[in-house]
Amino acid sequence: NEAINDAPFLILLRGMSEGEHKRIETIKKISEQKIKKGLPLIIKACSDEFKAVRFESARAVGLLGDRGGIDALKKLLKDQYFDVRLEAVKSLGKLLRKDETDCIESMKNDTNKNVRDEALNVMNSFK
Repeated sequence: NEAINDAPFLILLRGMSEGEHKRIETIKKISEQKIKKGLPLIIKACSDEFKAVRFESARAVGLLGDRGGIDALKKLLKDQYFDVRLEAVKSLGKLLRKDETDCIESMKNDTNKNVRDEALNVMNSFK
């Protein structure tokens, strides 16, 4: 009956292969319900073509609290949109250890004030 146990995951997988809004809805469901099995789907969505999907993915990694998403978040620190970078900084602040904050340190020089301020907040939380 392994197939029956995997049915909810397969539904999530199908949701991630549909349109932008369905992907966002699926990502929110994964993070709100803390579905750890969904982390690979969220990591993949961090590279999505749509900004809103990347934004929601950055938030979801932090909400899941799974350190397996750290590398995907680090890549989002280079996103062209400041709100995606901001969400990545917030999530990294929840996941990183004190000795891993180099990537946040570099965000203190971001072009966007909100990102810079959040990077400072995260760095101060480790003091």
